[in-house]
Amino acid sequence: MHRLRDMAAHHGGKGEGRVVSIILDGENAWEYYGDGGLSFLRGLYRRLGESTDLKTTTFRGILTSTR
Repeated sequence: MHRLRDMAAHHGGKGEGRVVSIILDGENAWEYYGDGGLSFLRGLYRRLGESTDLKTTTFRGILTSTR
């Protein structure tokens, strides 16, 4: 969350039209979390969903909004 906000601040807070992909590779990393990463993922999705300054979407949402 801090890194996302740092990126927005770097661009003067003008994030409109900018996209940052958050891609979570499920092959190896999750085995090092005690619960397979479940609490991390739930926390990340909760914080993203509750954010008032970051907007979440899907790749489809980006593609359809730029047409």
